[in-house]
Amino acid sequence: MRTVASIDASPSSIYAACRAVMVNNQSPYMLSDSRRIVSDGRMERLPIMIHRSTRIPPVLANIRLLRRRTALASESRMKLGAHFCHIYWWTDAFMPDFEQRLLKGEVPNIQLIRDGLINWLRHASITQSMNRTAQMFVGVNTYNARVRALRGLIDEALDLAIADANKSLEQISKIKMQREALDNIFESNLFAPQDADEREALSKVELELLLDASRPVSRLNPWRGYIPKIRNYPMTLLLFRQGIRRGELAGMMKDDVLEIEGQHYIRVFRRPDDDRDPRKRQPAAKTQPRVLPISIETWTVLQHYIRKVRPMTKAALEHDYLFVSSRTGAPLSLSGVNIAIAQLGFVLGRRIFPHIGRHTVASDYLADAREDGKTEKEARGGLMSLCGWKSEGSVERYTKRERDRTRDEVLKKHQRKVFDE
Repeated sequence: MRTVASIDASPSSIYAACRAVMVNNQSPYMLSDSRRIVSDGRMERLPIMIHRSTRIPPVLANIRLLRRRTALASESRMKLGAHFCHIYWWTDAFMPDFEQRLLKGEVPNIQLIRDGLINWLRHASITQSMNRTAQMFVGVNTYNARVRALRGLIDEALDLAIADANKSLEQISKIKMQREALDNIFESNLFAPQDADEREALSKVELELLLDASRPVSRLNPWRGYIPKIRNYPMTLLLFRQGIRRGELAGMMKDDVLEIEGQHYIRVFRRPDDDRDPRKRQPAAKTQPRVLPISIETWTVLQHYIRKVRPMTKAALEHDYLFVSSRTGAPLSLSGVNIAIAQLGFVLGRRIFPHIGRHTVASDYLADAREDGKTEKEARGGLMSLCGWKSEGSVERYTKRERDRTRDEVLKKHQRKVFDE
C-alpha cells in the first residue's frame, strides 16, 4: 500500500497508480446492466458492478445498489453505480483492503480517505494525450454526488457493525468515534451547488431570443445540417414551452404526438426499463404521466419532422422513438439532447441546459395564472398537474424567479409608501 506522502508529493503518482490497475486501458470496474428481474409484474433493469478482469462483483457496492433499488430510478442507480466504479478504482490502487475492512466492521484508513480518495473524487478519468497523462475534473455537483455515494457506502457497512451483537461496547464506541471523524471530513469537503443562477428561469426577452434562434431559417441558428435544425426546433419548443424533462423528451414515441377532436397534444408516458430501448443509459420519466396541449406551431413542426425528416435516416425506421440521431438514426441519447440545447447558449451568452426550460415554464405559468385571477392554491395545483408533480414542495424549487419578482414588487411598493410619507 502506498503512503499518504506519495499521494501528496506528486499528483502524477495518483494517476500512475490508478493506471497500473486499469484493464484494457479502462477502469478496472464496470456496470453490467443487462440483467433484468421481474418486479411487480414488470421487467426491471438492475445494474451490477463487476471487476472487468475477474468478473467478481464487489459485495458492499452491490448491496448498496440493491437496497437503493426502490428509492432510485434506474438512471439514478446507474449514476450511483458509476460513482462506485470510480471509488473502487482508487481503492484498488491505494487501499486494497478497503472492502475487507468494512466487511469486518472496521473503519478504513481515515488519513488515506481524507488526503487521497477525496482528491480522486474530483477527477473525471485518466486519458492518454500525446503520450502523457491529461487531467480532467468533474463539476461540483458530480463531485458532491461522489462524496455522498462514498459516505452512504461506508455508513451502511458501519451501521451493520454497530448492530453486531458480537461487538463489545468498547469496539462500538471506537467505531462511532471514527465514523464521526469521517462524517466531519465528508461535510467539510462538500461544495455549494454549482451554477445555481444558471438554472434559473429565462426572462421573457431571453426566451423569445432563444426560440427565435432555434427556428431553422433563423440567421442565429447555431446547429449545422438540415436534419439537426429541423429536429432541434420542436425539441426546443417542447422543453421551453411545455416544460417537459430531458428524459421525458428523449423517451417520447411517435404516437405520443396526438390529435384528438381537432386539438393537438403530446403524451408524457412512463416506460421504465423498456426492452425496446437500445440505449445503455435509458431516459427516465420521473414525474407522473400526463397529456399536455401543444400549439399549432409545435404540432406542425413535429409532423414535418416525423413525416419528412425523421425517415431520411434509415435506421430510424427500425424503432418508434420520436427523436433520433441525425447520423445513425438510433434513439437520441440524453447527452445528444444536452449538446443540442447547449449550443443555444452561444446566442444568449450564457450556459443553457434542457432543465432551464422547466424552470422557465414553471415561473411563467405561475405569473400568468395570477394575472388571470387564479388563487394561489389554484395556480400551484395547475402547475403541479402541468409538471406531473405529486408534492407541492416541488413548486418551490422551480419558481425562484417568480418569487424574486414578487418580493421585489412588494419591496418597491413598501419603499414608495415610506418615502412618499
